[in-house]
Amino acid sequence: MEKFFYILIPIAFFLYNAYNNYIKEQQKSRSRSLKQPEQNSSEVFPDDFVGGKIKKDYTEGHFQSTSFLDDKKKELQMRREEVRKKQKAAKEAVNDFYNLEEPVEEVLKGREIHAKHHHEFKFPEQEQEAKRIFDLREAVIQQAIINRPDY
Repeated sequence: MEKFFYILIPIAFFLYNAYNNYIKEQQKSRSRSLKQPEQNSSEVFPDDFVGGKIKKDYTEGHFQSTSFLDDKKKELQMRREEVRKKQKAAKEAVNDFYNLEEPVEEVLKGREIHAKHHHEFKFPEQEQEAKRIFDLREAVIQQAIINRPDY
């Protein structure tokens, strides 16, 4: 019975300290929340703001956010158009299979010679593997041979 007291006393002390620390932290958080004034919520617009209407006109001196956002919107649209043009030109260049170069006479003669021989490369057809039929009797016999007891 005395051994239990030696164990219970440190546990009770630990719980008491933990509860006191919890109460102190609660009081600190209450005092922090009372000291802070309410902040005005300001709407933040992303850098690439594209659409929508701006309901409020935020002015700071001579700066007007609506004109700034309109300029940003125009710049973004111009960048997108440039990217689309570049992508379109790249696609046209890739899909252009017409070659303006004329082959040399030697190449034409070589093509004529090999056209007679019908040299055409064909991929070999994949051979179908012979289907193996599972035979239980044969499997049991092979297992008995492999697992032969040592005498």
